[in-house]
Amino acid sequence: MSLESSDDEEMLSLSTSELTSTLTSLDKYAFLLHSALIDFLSPFYGTSHFPALIEIKSAVGGLESALFAEEILGMYVELANRCGWEATVMENNRMEQGGCRDAVLQISRDAKKRKWEGEDEGEDGADDSDPFGGPFGRLRWESGVHRVQRVPATESKGRTHTSTVGVVVLPMDPHAESPTLASIHIDPKDIRMDTFRASGPGGQHVNKVETAVRLTHFPSGLVVANQETRSQHENKARAYALLRARLLDRQLQEEASLRASSRKAQIKSFDRSEKIRTYNFPDGRVTDHRLPLTLNVLNDVLHGGPSLDVFAEHLKQKEDDEKLDWVLTTG
Repeated sequence: MSLESSDDEEMLSLSTSELTSTLTSLDKYAFLLHSALIDFLSPFYGTSHFPALIEIKSAVGGLESALFAEEILGMYVELANRCGWEATVMENNRMEQGGCRDAVLQISRDAKKRKWEGEDEGEDGADDSDPFGGPFGRLRWESGVHRVQRVPATESKGRTHTSTVGVVVLPMDPHAESPTLASIHIDPKDIRMDTFRASGPGGQHVNKVETAVRLTHFPSGLVVANQETRSQHENKARAYALLRARLLDRQLQEEASLRASSRKAQIKSFDRSEKIRTYNFPDGRVTDHRLPLTLNVLNDVLHGGPSLDVFAEHLKQKEDDEKLDWVLTTG
C-alpha cells in the first residue's frame, strides 16, 4: 500500500468519524427543538412540574355518583402515594348516606417520600426523571367527565346503572408559600370574605362555630369556599389556595388561546366537559374515549396503579402528534 493511499484512508476515516459525530449532534438538537416546540404549544406551557389541585364533583346519578366520587378521590390519593408525592385532602363534603358530594385534593412533590431513584431537578423545578415533569403534568389528563357503569347495592333487579363524576385538575403555583406571596396577585380590596357554619353529616363540631370560609373575587366573579377543618384560619388559607389555582388556570387558558389562535388547535387542546373515561364494573374494563383505548384493568386503575400511566402516556403522545401536525399543516 502506498503512502498516498494510506493518507487517503486515514482522511476518510477521520471524515467519517466527524460526520457521524455531527449527525449525532444534529439528532440531539432536533430532538430538543421538537420537545421545546411541543412543550410551548401545550395549553399549560411551563407548568408540568407544578403541584396539582384536583376538584371532584358528583354529577349524574345521585348517591351512586357520590359513592364513585369518593372512589375517584381514593384513586388519586393512591396514585400520589405510588409516585412518592404528597396528597392532602383540602375539602371533602360527604353525604349522610355515604360518598362525597364534592372534594378538593392537593398533590405535590415531597422530597422525603420520593421513590424514584436517581431523580434530578431541573432549573425550572421540573423532575428530569419524570416523563411528565411532575404532578400537574401527569394529572392534567384526568380533567373531564368520568362515567361509571355498575349495579348499585340498592338495585334489586340487577340492572346496570350509569353515573358520572366531574374532575377538574388545576395547576398550583409552587412558589406561593402563603396567600400573600403568590405570583398570582390578589388585591385584598377585590375580595369579600364571608364566614358561616360548616354543614355536613353530624358531629359535635358541625354547625357550632362559623369556621367555614367563602371568598368572592370581584374582578373574575369566582367564588370559592372551604369548611374542611375546625380552624377558620386554615379554611381561609385553603380557600385562597383554591382561588389562586383557578386564577392561574384562567390565565394559562388565555395565554394558550393566544399561542394557538386557530380554532382547530384550541379544540384539540382541552375540553373539561368531555366524557373522557368509562369504568365498566361488570366487564372489569376501563375505556379512555380520547384515544380510544380499552383495557381490562379496572381494579388496578381504581387503586391508582401503573395502568393509569399507560393511558397518560398514550394521551401525551397523541397530543404531541396533533400539535406537531398542526404546525406542519399551518406553516
